[in-house]
Formats: sequence, C-alpha cells, structure tokens
Amino acid sequence: MNIKARQRDMRLIALHCCSLALICALAVVMTAPATFGGDPIPDTEAGYSIDTIDARAFAPQMQPPGIQLPAASAVDPSWYVSGALADGLSVLVVRLNPMQVAGQPVTFTISPLVDPNPQDLTPERVGSLWASFPAVPAPEAPNNAATTITVPAGSPAVVFYRPPESFLFGSGTDAQLLQITDYAGGEGIASTLIALRRPPLLLIHGILSSPAAMQPMAALLQKGFGAVAGSGIDVDYLDWSSQNDSGYDVVAPMVPGEISDELQRLYLRYNIAAVRLDVFAHSMGGVVTMLYACNTGDIPITRADGFQNGDWYGLAYPYLRDDDYGVGDIRRIVTIGSPFGGSPLADAVASNFGAGPTLDLAAATSGGNGDTDCFYDLGVLSGMTKFLATQHPQVSWLPLVGIAQPDGTIQELTQLDTVQYYAAICLVDTLQLNPTQLGLTAANSDFIVQDVSQYHLTNAPIPQHIALDDLVHTTEEPSEAAALQLMKSLDLLVPSPLPSTYTPGSAMFNPSF
Repeated sequence: MNIKARQRDMRLIALHCCSLALICALAVVMTAPATFGGDPIPDTEAGYSIDTIDARAFAPQMQPPGIQLPAASAVDPSWYVSGALADGLSVLVVRLNPMQVAGQPVTFTISPLVDPNPQDLTPERVGSLWASFPAVPAPEAPNNAATTITVPAGSPAVVFYRPPESFLFGSGTDAQLLQITDYAGGEGIASTLIALRRPPLLLIHGILSSPAAMQPMAALLQKGFGAVAGSGIDVDYLDWSSQNDSGYDVVAPMVPGEISDELQRLYLRYNIAAVRLDVFAHSMGGVVTMLYACNTGDIPITRADGFQNGDWYGLAYPYLRDDDYGVGDIRRIVTIGSPFGGSPLADAVASNFGAGPTLDLAAATSGGNGDTDCFYDLGVLSGMTKFLATQHPQVSWLPLVGIAQPDGTIQELTQLDTVQYYAAICLVDTLQLNPTQLGLTAANSDFIVQDVSQYHLTNAPIPQHIALDDLVHTTEEPSEAAALQLMKSLDLLVPSPLPSTYTPGSAMFNPSF
C-alpha cells in the first residue's frame, strides 16, 4: 500500500519539473566555453557526466578493506541508479566520466536542490561523501564525513555517497532531490540529480490475525495528526495469515524473504539503491522479527515442549550479510505488545488444550492451518522464549508497552470483529481463565502480555521503552497513541523550519546491542 499516492505523484511531478529545468540550465552552462584557471578546456575533455551506481554491485565484504572499485571497472548498466533510500546505508558510487580532467584536481559537492534550512547542510542532514568506501560494517563509519571532497590531480575522480539516516529536510514530501556537482579549476564541469526517499515501512501483524488488522494503523499514519511533515511514506504488509497459528519455525523464515522482496520492489519501482527498511510489528510479529534481527543463523533449536517435537535450524537467511554491509536490512523496528519474555496465557492455553479441537477451530476461523504450535512457542516456559532471551538483537529497537490501566477491562477482548471474537472466546471464555490468576492485571499488562515481557531481553541492558496506558492487546494496532509514537520515532513528525533543539527519531531507539 502506498500512502497518499495521489499527493505523492503530484509532488514528484513538481520535483521532476524542477529537475528538468535544472538539467536544461546545466546543459546551457556546459555548452559554454568553461575554463580551468583561465585556460580553455580542450575539446577532447568536453562533455563530462556523473554516473551514480549502486555500490552493492561490487559485492562489499563485511571486513575491511571492504568494497573495491578499480578506476577502469566495467559496470553493468542495471546497476546505474537515480537515487537511494535515506537509510544511512544505501551507498552510491559517484564517478566523473571520463574520470580525469587534464591533470586538474576534481571537487565533488553534495547539496539539496531546494532546502528549507540552507544554514544546516551537515552530513547528518544531506548525506556524506567519502574518498574511499566507508568501513564495513557500517557502524564503524558514522555518517559524519563531508559534503565536499577534492580528488587530487591524476587520481580517478570517484567518490562514495552515503545518505543520511533521518529524512529531516523532507518538509512534507516522501522524495527529495539532491544535486552532486563536479568542479575542476574552480569551474563546474558536470552535475547530476539524485532522488532521496524515505525508507518504507513494513507492518507485521500478530497471532490469529492478518494484514487487515494493521490497516487502521496505516490510516492513522495517513491522517498525519496535522503534522507539517505529513507522512509521505511507502507502506506495505507482511502477510503470514495463512500460517498465523504456526510456530516460530514456520513464521520466522517468512520475515527475511518478505523484507528482501519489498526492497527489490522499491529498487525496481524507483530505480534507487535500497538496503534497509523500517518495521512496525505487533505481538508475535515483533517476536519473529526480533528472532531474525538476532542473526541466529543456523543455530539448532529443539521444541521439546511442543507436540511436534521438531528441530528448527534457525534462519537460513542470516541477518548480517555482505549485501547489507554487515549491518542488517532493518533500519529501525518498533514493536508493540510483543511477548519477548513469553505470555503466561499462552502456557495456560497449551497446557489446557494442546492440539484440541476447540483451539484448532479458533485457529481455522482466523485463517490458520490448525497446528497451533504458536501457543507453545509464545509461552513463558517455552524453549523458544528461553532461546530468544539469550540472543542479542542487531537492530535499533523501540518497544511500545501496552498497559490496560487505568480503565481497561477484560471484556474489551471480546469487543472485536468476528474472527478475533472467536479467537478471544477460545482463549478466555472457553478456558474459564481469570487473567489476574496468571499475573495479567490491568496495571502490569495488556491482559495478554506482561509489561516487562514486552521489553525483556535477558542478556541485554533494560532498554528504554514507552508505556502506553489504556491499551488492551487486541486493540493495539489502531491505537492513536501508538501511531503518534511511531511517527515521531520515524521522523514523520518534523516541524518546519527545523528548530535547533530538534531531536531526531533515532535518539528514541535503543542502539544495536
């Protein structure tokens, strides 16, 4: 789903018109007799251009020296791009063509085509240029290099552009045009435009659910809460509803595949370098995403407490790879109501019903396949929960913690649509369980997951998190309070002009552990 598609298209048409005007102006400039230090450019050196290439074409390695780009490298035309995601990681190779100018040094400069705050052209806002490829993994190379770089005479005129991690100068758009200009001898010799887009947002639903449950959140993002910056962002859904009652062994491997597909769709749709996206995940969706982000690789996990007794050999698609520069393909993850420490209700369901017909009926009603392994994996006592507690997430993570107080009631669990109603009846009424007997009270849980479980990772420091009052687990996806926090954390609520005291959304997150 593409939020506010019509408005976005109108903005892009306007931006493209600006681009065409600039390109025409540059064409006029470049046909004039430019000079280097007063000497005319030889005819053989006229007609320079700038190429922008997705750096992943050169198979970056996770350890230094990293990517190599010989001066005479032949580049497959399919790797030429027109821009990148503002994810801090989608590196572009920028090279002058031809790559030398009559013994002159060449200066590359990056700047916005239109900027509401021209006094703040820092790398953190517009991206940075590097004379050599930033160190890999990327965290070793913070985005603080320079917006201008000079390549000495006689050296190939090749630099690297790394976009900013925050989209703080978008001013209501989901795309921003930057320009890279080359100078030699103090004269501009070539210029090109690159498109900078916000990272897309992938919404991941929870147990006994489907993407339809996340659509209200997308609608709230479209509403924008009157923000100046709006919410120009591509939104899509991970759909595991056909397996929404299965265990982690079935669901977790679906996460990397969908993320890879989404990034490929972006690459093809916009012709941009795309490495990382953002994730908002509810309940079990957050847990399986975190399992992926923990880079468990092929670690074997035995489900000895379930009724299938199968082994899960981790994730065949590792989170830290060469093609994501050893950092991972999720820029930021926001979770809500996710039982990282397990849910006692899941233990109660598994012990009371096992693979019984009532539980299977509820699962089948909500579109699942009826194996109900999820209730074993989601329990406080499960092997999967214990395994997750020993792992280290490799992603910037912000948990939103739902707490049912001050006036939440257990009856809210059944004030739902038909599918969720039957699931709630199965999990609560049929079992005749009093949630308070399981330690699930209005003051310390969302009636399904205890507050501490929503941010609990044993081998990591207690992370910063945001508690949201009066939220019951089954009503968290359309929560306005959650949408507001999500927009702030993803820099979708950015005042304009940007105040000097503004704190970017990245400051809200726990760093990769």
